[in-house]
Amino acid sequence: MKGIQKMDNQQRKFDLSVSTAYLVGVYLTDGSIYKNQFYLESIDKDFCEKVLLHLENILENFNKNIRYIEPRKKSDGYKYAATYRIKISSVDLCEWLMNITNHKQQIPKEILESKREILLSFLSGLMDGDGGISKSEVRSNGTSMYQISLCGFETLYGAVKDYAKVFDKLGIQYRKQDKTSKPGFVSYVLKNFSFVDSGGYFNIIRKQKRLNDMISMFEDMPICSKNKILNGIRSTTTMTAPMQSDDDIV
Repeated sequence: MKGIQKMDNQQRKFDLSVSTAYLVGVYLTDGSIYKNQFYLESIDKDFCEKVLLHLENILENFNKNIRYIEPRKKSDGYKYAATYRIKISSVDLCEWLMNITNHKQQIPKEILESKREILLSFLSGLMDGDGGISKSEVRSNGTSMYQISLCGFETLYGAVKDYAKVFDKLGIQYRKQDKTSKPGFVSYVLKNFSFVDSGGYFNIIRKQKRLNDMISMFEDMPICSKNKILNGIRSTTTMTAPMQSDDDIV
């Protein structure tokens, strides 16, 4: 009886909401759990701050400190960027995240069947974690090419295979790419304005700014250029110039 009561209390504590859906998305991507502690490490301080804000809606008296991690250098000379880390000690939070996702092997059915606002919040958690928007060099006509993607190791984390279900639910068109140099690693390339039209967004400022730049570029184009984009340029996934991206998976 005590075990059942604990699960009931835990379920009430983590009722599905915009906050809990976002946290599940973060856990499935950049989040990790070790010894009943939830960790997030990112190059973006505002990512950590956003997670803490959502945690405030479901937890009390937890560690809200954000630790700065100095840049690290590998033996071969490669230098890692400075990062920020949060560490939350909560048995209930950790058990709930692991149970509802079967240890990152599935996207909860409750989320897939939820209302649009919650599904979009969940997607934003995924996109903040392992998603990105890349920008190409400026083309001769003064425009740039953008590519929005979400990636992960589907052989390690079964939930990655379910990403397509989220896109389908939201009406986002996509193309799945396998990276041969990394067995099991896949990237879902999202059709740019399909993502925008569905209501997709980032919470990380630098990523959302790039998305806003893309939208502004399109709005400022003459009608003839817009028609070209609508007829296929915006849906292409093959860039005509090298990609420039500051999106990292930490």
